[in-house]
Amino acid sequence: MSDSGSRDDSEVAGATIYTVDELCFGIKGVVDEFEPIAVQGEIQSIFTSARGHKYFDLAGEKALIKVKMWASTARNHIFDRGDNVVVEGSLDFYPPKGEISVTARKLTLAGEGAILAKIEAVRRRLESDGLFSEERKQEIPFLPKAIGVICGTDAAVKRDIEAARATRFPGYPIVWRESLVSGASAAAQLIDALNELDRDPRVEVVIIARGGGSFDDLLPFNDEQLCRAIAAASTPVVSAIGHEADAPLSDFVADLRCSTPTRAGIEVIPSRSELSEMADGALDEVERALSSRVELAYGRVKTLGAQVTAFSPRRVLESLRQRLKLADPSRVLKDRHKSSSAVCEALLKQLEALDPASVLRRGYAVVRTEDGALVTEAQEAPADTELEISLARGSLAAISKGPRP
Repeated sequence: MSDSGSRDDSEVAGATIYTVDELCFGIKGVVDEFEPIAVQGEIQSIFTSARGHKYFDLAGEKALIKVKMWASTARNHIFDRGDNVVVEGSLDFYPPKGEISVTARKLTLAGEGAILAKIEAVRRRLESDGLFSEERKQEIPFLPKAIGVICGTDAAVKRDIEAARATRFPGYPIVWRESLVSGASAAAQLIDALNELDRDPRVEVVIIARGGGSFDDLLPFNDEQLCRAIAAASTPVVSAIGHEADAPLSDFVADLRCSTPTRAGIEVIPSRSELSEMADGALDEVERALSSRVELAYGRVKTLGAQVTAFSPRRVLESLRQRLKLADPSRVLKDRHKSSSAVCEALLKQLEALDPASVLRRGYAVVRTEDGALVTEAQEAPADTELEISLARGSLAAISKGPRP
């Protein structure tokens, strides 16, 4: 050994000496040869960059490894700190920092039990926020202008809803929106479709439909953000996932839950025959009400007409004349000649005085407005009012100059 304390090759006990660069790039070469791997652990310390890349630690019992997930992959996955997951990807060694990490291409929750635990945690949060309450749910409109339907490309779901429409009201307006209904990115697409239909002024109710599926297939409908979007929609939402045994959380926040897409179509699409029956019933009711009112008005007019006729001066005079004709002339002349004559003359004079024609013959006139209403006060005929003046013989047309002071 020299005074400087340096070593030569013989002092390394037979080991090969590498530079840091040689060692790191050698390790990288070995790591790069690894086949794609899958590793299970618990997510810790999540960090999201401004570009959307996610970095987190995947911890085991006594060790951990760093994981990076590029934004293009991260946008299709929903996970949180504490989740037990399986990350699929490849090992990567970064020489400038001397770090081995996993580049994730796919992430899934580890085991159905872990998934159920996470769903239960979401359920508790939603319930605590009152999103399952019946009081906050909206009523499904009886006759919506148009129905929005969100479904996958599966022809069976569309066929079921189309069959319900053909049965109840052929051609009823439906606005269709296709979306993924399973997989990691389905929840985000479902939210986008729901928001789009919620903004459409034609759509007054939205059906989210899927024809059932496996536990994994229905995971998007347990997504917390989707459930909150359903609860926040101003348009009523019907959940028709078609899965009776394990209803997803979207069923509980929706305004109406239906067991199948067909059932949703029956509940939401109005029946044309029922509407026709209701319209006929309403028309019958209106017709009966109008007939009753017309009959009542006719009876009143008839009664008033009889009263006017009975008290007409001419009718009274004629009645008296008939009574005089039927009386025994000899007895009347013998017993009540003078008194009867006086009474008759007085009555005749009174009747003549009550006769409107007699009044007109004395120089008076009857003034009516253009619509036939009698004018009894000057204020009823302001300036420029067209008048009809009835005289004993004939009538005059006139225009008022207004009341005199």
